[in-house]
Amino acid sequence: MLSQRMASLYMLKTWGISDPKFTEKMNKTMDLFSKSQDRLASYSGNTPETLELLHKAARAFIYFEYMKDTDTHVPALLYKKSMEILKNMNIATGLYAKIGAKESK
Repeated sequence: MLSQRMASLYMLKTWGISDPKFTEKMNKTMDLFSKSQDRLASYSGNTPETLELLHKAARAFIYFEYMKDTDTHVPALLYKKSMEILKNMNIATGLYAKIGAKESK
C-alpha cells in the first residue's frame, strides 16, 4: 500500500500543492518503503522468486525517487510504476506467507 500512498502524494504535487506537510509525508513514506525493502531483501529465507520480485519493486521505486525532486510531471508513468510495485509486493507477500507457514511446521 505504500506505493499507492506515494502515487497519491505525487499527484498532489502535480496539481501544484506545495504544502510542506505533503512533502514531509512523501519523504516519510518513501523512507519507510526503502527501509522495508532493505529489511525484506536481507531476509535469509528469501527464494530466487522473492528476490526477483523485490528487485522489480526496487527498480520501479527509482522513478519515485527521481520524480520526487524534479518539476517534471509524468503522472501516467508514476501510476504505472505504483501498480508494478503493488503487484510485485502483493505476490511477494503471498510467497512470504507460504514461507512462514513452512517454517512454522
